[in-house]
Amino acid sequence: MRLGCFGKIKDIDGAAAAGFDYIELDLFELISQPEERFQCVRRSLCDAQIGADACSWVMPIDADLTAPARQPSIWREYLIKGAERSRALGTVIWPLGSGRGRGMKPANGSEAQQKERFQAFFAELCEIAASYGIQVALEPLGPSYSNYIQTLEQAVLFLQGSGIQSAKASCDLRHMYASGDPLESIDRYAEYIIHTHIDYPLGDRRVFPLPDDGFDYTDYIRRIQKTKATRLSVEALQEPDLSVGRPSVTYLREMIKKVGK
Repeated sequence: MRLGCFGKIKDIDGAAAAGFDYIELDLFELISQPEERFQCVRRSLCDAQIGADACSWVMPIDADLTAPARQPSIWREYLIKGAERSRALGTVIWPLGSGRGRGMKPANGSEAQQKERFQAFFAELCEIAASYGIQVALEPLGPSYSNYIQTLEQAVLFLQGSGIQSAKASCDLRHMYASGDPLESIDRYAEYIIHTHIDYPLGDRRVFPLPDDGFDYTDYIRRIQKTKATRLSVEALQEPDLSVGRPSVTYLREMIKKVGK
């Protein structure tokens, strides 16, 4: 299992110094870069000898994906540019959260209409991603992040209803705990899970998992290794410098090896 870490462009060297195999970059940030700066990002990844297997933050935070005025096609140019740049970096997974964007909002009409709009957006997103060799992984989110698709079961039911064969799901330890989604769901829906996230799941701060932080990650690590996922990204968003993650990298690699036996 390849081990990665969320990060911005500025974090590439820090993630590499910590020993991660790849960095899960911010797609919106990549799209926003002028071409010359984007080429610098490519060189930075090459120089740091670190991959860019996945890109999160797929949509802008203010993108309302259930609003009546928001048609999927308005994002087509944005997504095509993102797919082109992702392919140039070797990215193969787009985990899709967009909790606020996909959320049900009273001002946007009936829930049925909002769900149809999100389904239409999701279909176009997956069609564009697939044409560039990228798989979309729909991520269930905890209640403080979204009121729509909060558990693995809900994600799988959505995927089954969409009929989109290329799209699958991701799972995140923090969100599973927040939603009361039992870890047994990972076993139940193992065939659908193609990407995984982890951090210390208790409290508000997203920091590196460590052997002395008081949380037992064994069950989660054991279960995700039986899924289709071949990557685990650490979502340590509140760490000031990713280079301090080396002890966490060592710990997670040892655990992956231990529970995989």
